[in-house]
Amino acid sequence: MLAITFSGNSMGCRTYHLGAAMSDAGLHCPHAAGMAVCVADGSTEAAMFCDGYFSTCSMYNSFMSVSECRMTYDATPAGTAGATSGDSQACRDYQLGAAMSDAMLHCPHAGGEEVCVAEDTTDPAEEFCMQYMATCSNYNSFMGADMDAMMATCMMSFGGTPVGEATDTSGYTQGCRSYHLGAAMSNAELHCPHA
Repeated sequence: MLAITFSGNSMGCRTYHLGAAMSDAGLHCPHAAGMAVCVADGSTEAAMFCDGYFSTCSMYNSFMSVSECRMTYDATPAGTAGATSGDSQACRDYQLGAAMSDAMLHCPHAGGEEVCVAEDTTDPAEEFCMQYMATCSNYNSFMGADMDAMMATCMMSFGGTPVGEATDTSGYTQGCRSYHLGAAMSNAELHCPHA
């Protein structure tokens, strides 16, 4: 005999809510489908968020499935209630609420694609040098006994170069070097020495 329960990840919970859906489908169908309430303990917040997300953001969906939504939400730090940016559940909750009046703008934020993301902590010198080593390996200007030593030399050189402007195509700036590294993807022989 099936034990009927009102919550938790069980067939009994889903059966109860399937029956209750006869009188209020909008409320109980998501529970019967295991999208909210009838979920494993500890996932109720994720289920509630994802239930709201899929009903509000169906036209601007960031997730391949409800499972992906739940796993992503559960893996995101809780954060401070009311947060409007940063990688947190609180930010995603806020943006989901805001999506009710402007889904096109706020659904990507609630989905963790923009705004509700971690700060970019990538070191520009490391990013440049990784791309340089991948693109300019045949024209490498940085000496070193091994790849780590060449990366260290590259990072020190790039980090010691004035930033300049992103639009620089000449001059001693990171902007100019980055321009030539990008151009080296189509002509490494010409542009790698300038990068």
